[in-house]
Amino acid sequence: MKRSPGARISAWRQFLILSARNIKILFQDMVSLALMLGIAPLLGLEDFVWGSNLYNPVTGDAAKLIMMWFITGLTSILVGAVSSIREIVKETDIYRRERAVNLRIVPYVLSKVWVR
Repeated sequence: MKRSPGARISAWRQFLILSARNIKILFQDMVSLALMLGIAPLLGLEDFVWGSNLYNPVTGDAAKLIMMWFITGLTSILVGAVSSIREIVKETDIYRRERAVNLRIVPYVLSKVWVR
């Protein structure tokens, strides 16, 4: 069954197509994939670097604990911002082209959120 040029594809079908494309692109971009998979264990290793005694209410160091939380939060925000900026720059032209041929916004955004 052939579709006419003006026929609309369901939102669910658009979501599945876009999700499959995003997964394929994710595995082709090894830098982003390594960054996403590597940042969590690195942030988890901070506990070993700073020492586990920080959380002890008697002998712990509150200043180091606050500094560790600040560095962890700042690192997470910066990595997320860099990933988001790369994604926006990469997808701008694709989004404009697909929007011109009846791409719905909700399936597009949900496919991005689900995959990432």
